[in-house]
Formats: sequence, structure tokens, C-alpha cells
Amino acid sequence: MRDPATTLPLGLALALAAPACTGQPAPAADDGPPAAELDAQAAAACADFNPLKNAYFGDLHTHTTFSYDAYTFETRTTPMDAYAFAKGMAIQIAGAHPGGPITRLDRPLDFAAITDHSELLAIDYGCGAAVDGTQYDPDSPIFDDPRCVTARSTDPVTEKLNFALMLPRQAALCGGKPAEAATCRPIVQEAWGAEVAAAMAALDRCKFTSFVGYEWSSDCRGDGGTAATCHKNVIFGDTNVPTAPFDSLSFPTQESLWSALDTGCGGGPCKALTIPHNSNLSKGQAFNVPPGSEDHAQKYQRLVEIFQHKGGSECFYDPAHPTDPTCDFNYLGAGTGDDPNNYVRTGLERGLLAQADPSRHKDPLQLGLIGATDDHNGAPGNTREDAWPGHVGANDDTPAARIDPQVDGAVGYNPGGVAVAWAEQNTREAIFAAFARRETYATSGPRISVRMYQTWDQTTDFCADPSFPAQLVAAGGQPMGSSVALPPGYQGGAPRIVVYAARDAISRADVANLGELDLVAAWIDPTTGAVREQVTRRTAPTAAGVATSCQTFTLNPAGGPATFRAGAPSLYYARVLQVPTYRWSVYDCLRAPLANPTACAPGGALNTKITERAWTSPIWYLP
Repeated sequence: MRDPATTLPLGLALALAAPACTGQPAPAADDGPPAAELDAQAAAACADFNPLKNAYFGDLHTHTTFSYDAYTFETRTTPMDAYAFAKGMAIQIAGAHPGGPITRLDRPLDFAAITDHSELLAIDYGCGAAVDGTQYDPDSPIFDDPRCVTARSTDPVTEKLNFALMLPRQAALCGGKPAEAATCRPIVQEAWGAEVAAAMAALDRCKFTSFVGYEWSSDCRGDGGTAATCHKNVIFGDTNVPTAPFDSLSFPTQESLWSALDTGCGGGPCKALTIPHNSNLSKGQAFNVPPGSEDHAQKYQRLVEIFQHKGGSECFYDPAHPTDPTCDFNYLGAGTGDDPNNYVRTGLERGLLAQADPSRHKDPLQLGLIGATDDHNGAPGNTREDAWPGHVGANDDTPAARIDPQVDGAVGYNPGGVAVAWAEQNTREAIFAAFARRETYATSGPRISVRMYQTWDQTTDFCADPSFPAQLVAAGGQPMGSSVALPPGYQGGAPRIVVYAARDAISRADVANLGELDLVAAWIDPTTGAVREQVTRRTAPTAAGVATSCQTFTLNPAGGPATFRAGAPSLYYARVLQVPTYRWSVYDCLRAPLANPTACAPGGALNTKITERAWTSPIWYLP
């Protein structure tokens, strides 16, 4: 097999730095600094080092042409291209056919991970060819197989068939576990090597952080045995990674995945996180952590996607009894096996119940929140409502296709969101540490800034601090993602949550002032043992909203809003809402007015506004 660097098309392969560690000794290289020098660089402070931390914006869920579903959508953006896009380079959507739109970010990301489907690397990389016809793996023993020839077809009808038959076709070529098959394991390893090499090449310390990652695409079973989405993105904190990804064909349960990560990186534990996504499509299965798996869940599953292009996963919405009407945000709901257990808020509350259960007394669902795109164009962070080019290649790369009710899913989907990490500087070590301590939040696209802290101080007006949060941090305030405890000598009294938010500073059609700042609280009722929840809302003084907002929420120990009870598990997270702006569909209706004339007309389903937002990771009290 050739070196992964040489299998990547275009001149981008020339930018490769030293080869990644894949659990084996790395070959000698003269195109990058030695390990000792890299360690010395890692110890140095960046110019933007800030002990109070900076907000870094990124995307940990993006697919390229190395994902076979994206390949069938005519995407030909490689992992190397996708990292370059995150840094500001333009790419062509659906590059396998002429005329695909050109897109680029108006602001580069601070970090990204490419998360191609691990299960289909063999058929994709072994059968696939780049735009110029060059095969990804020049030594592939399956490239000329008739099934590979069919897999490369760009005929739209054949592509649809390819997508439906991708796993059976790969099984026919490689067996049921391609990462273990003699013919296909070298292909998987070479594809994975190219993914790792692309992440290594993209890393630009203090300016851009790349993470090695992949998607573990497991279909679990919902009620009645129907397939459901229990996918997780596996993100590595360094380059000591497996020789091949632990896919769901060889490691079909989350427990087997976690066990593999315990020993699978050079014979030792992997520095990794497994991040569930699309719980809204999981048919109640996403937050099942069996007794005995709590330690593994706490170690690896510290974040969850609350929002991405296939809908919002914050909270269940019952239109007949909308206890929180704000849950109806990019809500797919009907027809998806809807269940309250599909949603992150319910998952967080199930964690409180496990903590309160004397037989468990451990919360396996302490999940920090992030957003993502799940983009299949190799375009991480491409979230603009006013300039969205779609997410699934040739399937939705025109305005007419995106608003055509006959195009599967397009009308209900959205541009997705971003992940934000509060870290001291833009390095892989600092940002991954922020992930691990859950000091993260999600937005639905705009770069809203939000900080949240818990304090036992009953009187100080921390919102008046011009250097917020310096005074609050000095007073012992605990940030989002933290677990807090009663202070020494606690004699009662109400803890407080302080939230500061600022609008995205850019001038753009999908960016606006802030209209509302909410505190979502959930706790275990000490009398009944049941979960209770409450949303406390603080709205802007005028319809035009405000550029910044700082709010203090007192958790009343005597009952009332956001109840706090010493000895009763509870959690709190903030939600920041923009003033409504036009949805992406309004812009596409203007570009293709005849594609869906009824829905595009005034009052039509596509002629609407949305309320872009941010969600912070919770703060927990877990006695």
C-alpha cells in the first residue's frame, strides 16, 4: 500500500506534515518537527492565551467523499479539502458533476473534525475514484470488481440503488466485518491513514485545531424492532489512535466500543470521546446506559449534539400540551418514532434519576452540549441561512431541490449548528480539555457568545463587573459543565446562576440581537422522587432585542422558580434566543419561486422566520 499522503488528489497532499501515530511506531520522516520539538511547542503559550478562556467555534461532525453515502451524493471533497474549507478555502459542492455551486465560509472555524462513516471505508476507498478518475487506493484488489464499477456510477437512478445496497455490496466484497477481512482490512487501514494524515497536516497550533475522528454508525432497535439512529462521533484528543477505526460492524454495542477504546491505542487507553447525535431519530434508545456501564459512559460520553441539520434534539414537543413551546425549533417530530426519550433534556433528567437511585447513585448522563452540521459536502460549519448550499451533495445543491417537497427530507432539514469550547488557547490540548470538562455550548449557526456560572454568593452584582467573569471566577464561580457541591458549613441559602450573552458581532441577514435569555432547571422532587422541570424566561425590553444581556437567577430554596433543595439532584442550563430572522427557505423561495409556490406564498410553510439560539452545557448538583 502507498503512503496515505500520496493517495490524496490535488496538490493538497504536498502539505502533509509528519505521519500520525496509529498505535505503531511511526516511520522516519523529514517533513515535520521531531516529537520532542512538538512537545516543547505544546507547552508554549499562544498569543491569545487567556486564563479566563476564549470562545472557539468549530464543527465535530462532517462527512467527505470518504463516506460512501456522500460519495453517492457526488461529493468529491476529500478530508484534506474539508479541513482547508474550515480554514477559509472555497470548495465545489457535488464536484463529480459540472455546475455544482462554489461555497466558502465568511469566517474560518477555530477547530474541526472530519467524521467519515467507519463502516463503509472499505467499499468507498477501495472502489472510489476522485474527480479526475484517480482511484483513492491505487493498489485496491477490489477496484475493478463489477460491484465496484457499479458503485462508482454517477447515474442518479443507479446512485439511489447504490445507497440502499451499500452494506450488502460491501459485505459481498469484504465479508460482514471489512476491518477484519484479509482482503479489505489493508484498504480500511490505508483509508484511515489518509484521514489521520489529513488531520495532522491541517493542525496549525494557536490558529486552527484539527481532531482525528470518525463516525460509529450503529443502528439500534426501537420499539417493535425497527431500526433507529444510535450513531456516535468518536473524537480523539491526540494522534495515538487505533490502526483502524472501531466500527459498529465489529463493535456493535456502545459497551464494546468503549471497551475497545480502553486498550486500543498502542496497547493502552485511547484519549477519546464518543458523542451521540440525532437522538431525535433514536426511537427512545439514545440515552440507554445499562447498569454497570456508568463508569464507561462517564469516561467517554461527556458531550452530546443537541442540534444539527437533521433537526433539533433539545426537548420533546407536544403541540397539544406545549409546556415549553420553544421546543418547537427545527423539530422533525411526527413520523420519526417520536418519544420523549429521544431528547437531550429527558436524557439529562434520566441521569438525575440514576443519581437519586440508591442502587446506582451515579449519573451516567452528564452530557455537555454542542452543535454540528452533519454536512455531507465536506463543508464543516457551513450554517448560513441566507447562503446555504444544502448538505447532501447533488441531492439538494440547488434552491429548487431544497424546497421541492418531493426531495426526501430537504424541506424539513436546516443548515445545522456549531460547537463552541471555552479554552485558554487554540491548541488541541486546551480545546480537548474543554470538551472533557464539558465547558462547551451549542449554537444553531450564529456565533452567539454565552457564559454561565454558579455561585453561592448571595449579594454581589457580578453583572456589573466590566471585566466579566473575572470577579465571579475569583469568587469561586463554577462554569458550565461543572458539578458543584454545598460550600463548607452550608446553613441554607439560595445558590445563583449568572448568565452573560452577546450577539454575534457580524452583520448578516441571519444574525440579530438577543430577544430572550432562559434558564432551564430540572430536579428530583425530594417528596415524590419524580423529575420536575421549569423554564424561567427573561425577555428583552423591546422587540428589537439587545446586543448583550446579563441575568442572575436565584434558585429559591423554599420553592418557586428553579427550585433548589439540598440533598436533591438538580441541573441547570441556559438558552439564549435571537430576535427572529428569516429561515433559509425564504431565500430559496426567492431564488426558485416556482419550485413550491403554495408553501412559498405569504403564510406558507416555507415563508417563515426562525429564532436562532444557543444552549449552554448544564451545571449539576449531584449529592
